[in-house]
Amino acid sequence: MTQDRSIARKPSATVTKTVAMPPIENTALPGSLTYTQPEIGRLPDVINTFADFTQTENCTVNSLELHGPFAPLCETKEEVLEAMTTGGRLGFDAPFSPKGCDMRWFSADEICSILTRFERIFILGDSMMRNVAVALSVILRQDFVMGGRANWVDLPDDFGTDCKCTQPFETRKCAYYSTVSTRVVWNNDPDSVSCSRGGRGGFEYNALLQYPIQKRDMEDFVEHLSTPSPPVKPYAFIMGHGLWNDLEIDKTYAWVDQALEGITKQAPYLKSQPGNFHKLFLGPNAAGIKKPEIFVARQGNIAITKFEKAVAPFVQDRGFDFLGTYNATIQTNNPDGTHGGMKNNLLKAMMVFNWLHKIDTSGYSAT
Repeated sequence: MTQDRSIARKPSATVTKTVAMPPIENTALPGSLTYTQPEIGRLPDVINTFADFTQTENCTVNSLELHGPFAPLCETKEEVLEAMTTGGRLGFDAPFSPKGCDMRWFSADEICSILTRFERIFILGDSMMRNVAVALSVILRQDFVMGGRANWVDLPDDFGTDCKCTQPFETRKCAYYSTVSTRVVWNNDPDSVSCSRGGRGGFEYNALLQYPIQKRDMEDFVEHLSTPSPPVKPYAFIMGHGLWNDLEIDKTYAWVDQALEGITKQAPYLKSQPGNFHKLFLGPNAAGIKKPEIFVARQGNIAITKFEKAVAPFVQDRGFDFLGTYNATIQTNNPDGTHGGMKNNLLKAMMVFNWLHKIDTSGYSAT
């Protein structure tokens, strides 16, 4: 079947342009959305940036299935966060479209460039946040089959699954064999990471599952923070919480404050330099039809929407940026009903990179 080289669109009275696709074989129709011509220089946005990833017939993703590019791009950090939070899809599993202005879909080289502006990116929270970290690893290792798997660790003979491809996102017991830290991957399989370790950067997931945060979990996390002096480059913190406390809003408020207290106690310079304390609260994705019935009342979509509306202003008052993911994931396949699966987490990871990209680090000083 011959592939169309333009993005399919519905008739519009005001938009008449289509996106001319480059002559690359691995392209796809990103859905029946209406687009204007993306700006010059956005080549990674209009091709399948996953084309060169390690993949198989049964383990493959096309980036154009996840996001369809359009103009204009969001100009500020605030604009892109609002657009990504309030965007949506025209049809089930159609490509995601931010509202009003577009996000970028970065190439691996661009992502490495973004990461090297930071000393380290810390991802903190529950299993939803762990899955975002796994998706970051898949992108940086450019491998759908083994990118989320700690391939240097042997599985038990009777394990029952190989923990490849989508399994780190869908199978609980694969969590212990997933890759959630560039530091660990660099130490065990450095050639698999597209970014050079010498440029700093990298990310680290730490499990701060519920309120109250366990003392050992907090200690394991803060030991990675530079103390008493600031790091050479700024940190960024991506935090998410909720399901382990059944989306009880007051407990999330307390979790946020406990986490901030632990961070600033270990790294007091972050408290004295709030402009260098870059932190994002990532809201939970939508629940799917496979969500276990026992959790639906406490963790279903009505609870998630109420949670998102209550938590956003609270964390913003604490100096966080806020990114909601409910709208982006409500019309998608969610394999286990909770964590969103590989495709949704790849999208959430790219949203995070858009936030990191918009952070101004030019005025940072380690003195």
